[in-house]
Amino acid sequence: MGLSVINVAVCMTKFFFEELFFAIILGFNFFLCLVFIYRDLISKKTSYFVSYVFFAMSISYVISPFFVYYFDFGLNSYHVEFDGLKAAMLHANVVVFLFLIGALVGFYFPHREYSLDFRFHRNKKKFIVAIFAIVCFSFWLFLVSYGGLEYVINNISRIRSGTDDNKNYFGAFARLFTCYIEFLVLFFYVRFFNNKGLVNLLVFLVVFSLGLMKLLLDGGRGGLINLFVGILFVSIYMNKGRLPVIYMASVFFLSLAVGIYGKVYLFQIFGGVDLVPPEITVYEKFEKILQEYSHQYYSLVVAIKQDLGGVRYFEDLYVWLLKPLKLFGVDVPDSISYYNTYKITGVWDSEVPPGVLAFSYYQGGVFFVAVAGVFFGFLIKNFNSIAVNTIKSECDTDLTYPMLAIISIYLPFAFLNSDPALFIQWIFAYLLLFGFMVLTRNIKFRKFDR
Repeated sequence: MGLSVINVAVCMTKFFFEELFFAIILGFNFFLCLVFIYRDLISKKTSYFVSYVFFAMSISYVISPFFVYYFDFGLNSYHVEFDGLKAAMLHANVVVFLFLIGALVGFYFPHREYSLDFRFHRNKKKFIVAIFAIVCFSFWLFLVSYGGLEYVINNISRIRSGTDDNKNYFGAFARLFTCYIEFLVLFFYVRFFNNKGLVNLLVFLVVFSLGLMKLLLDGGRGGLINLFVGILFVSIYMNKGRLPVIYMASVFFLSLAVGIYGKVYLFQIFGGVDLVPPEITVYEKFEKILQEYSHQYYSLVVAIKQDLGGVRYFEDLYVWLLKPLKLFGVDVPDSISYYNTYKITGVWDSEVPPGVLAFSYYQGGVFFVAVAGVFFGFLIKNFNSIAVNTIKSECDTDLTYPMLAIISIYLPFAFLNSDPALFIQWIFAYLLLFGFMVLTRNIKFRKFDR
């Protein structure tokens, strides 16, 4: 009887200290995210890019695990064995802490100051016409390769996931270049912002409508949200670093609506099924938001639970280079998302990208997570610095601000999903455009003197 009482007391004490330890480390992680956000918000000149990134990080690695651990709230459908993972969550919090400390070190690491100047002088109109022609031609090639507009509309979800019976690598490759429509929308938004006038407004609305149509045909929600986030960033630049609060609030609630109801309406449009969106409470809406962000932390927890630190041996840092060989029918290794999804669900699919911490842990264990954190902080600081310096400098806003906004909406995906193969695929067209601009000296990085 005495031993039973002692055992119960030991178990209760252990449980208490585990709960306390989890709360303390989670609190430290939240505080570190707030340090970045607070520093960004009190700066006299900022692009708000840092706040954008660490707001997303705090949802994924602090708020989501808090509700999951204490309330079993916000679990996604692929959380098939969560009951046995709470012990691994304690270790995961420490790994997150090491990453954020590394990010803090990298953020304050000395760096040179540059600004970006993206200009075409007398050839600006020719450049915009060429970009528009590329969009139209690429979209036409995509439709032709997949059997026409009607087929694409009826099968867009399978085309998007790569499971369509009529899978066509050439068509998928052509489709990559249709993303330039985003740049055109932002370009004509800046033109209207600078010059006003009915003609500029009408041109912007026409291009904006074409952009929405293209993004709807992509069959996903992320592109729709990104377009409005891009306009928000451009608005910040045009207001010299001042945050347009009303527009920001509009984008926030619009993004929530698309995130919560987007799949239902897209399925109605492209699935050929008449569905009525279910009425859900505020409580359920909040849970759906957490579910969208939970995969990053959960991937790390599963990797720790299964002792997968360093199991990929940095393979995913270079295997993405082989991805183009698929165009020639060569069988190349699948990306980290397939491996991560398999470890979580037992199915070889790319449904669950790992996020930056699980990706780093898979490559080189805990040590590499800290190293990746330093690089993460350094990269974010450098891009934010370039954006701020560009706002201060005299530049061609028509071209420079849209390009900065494109980087602002795509770069976070490198960290939030952290699948290099998929990320390079997403930004391949922009990499070509940016590289071409650098080689032809139409993009210049200038040293910036404060």
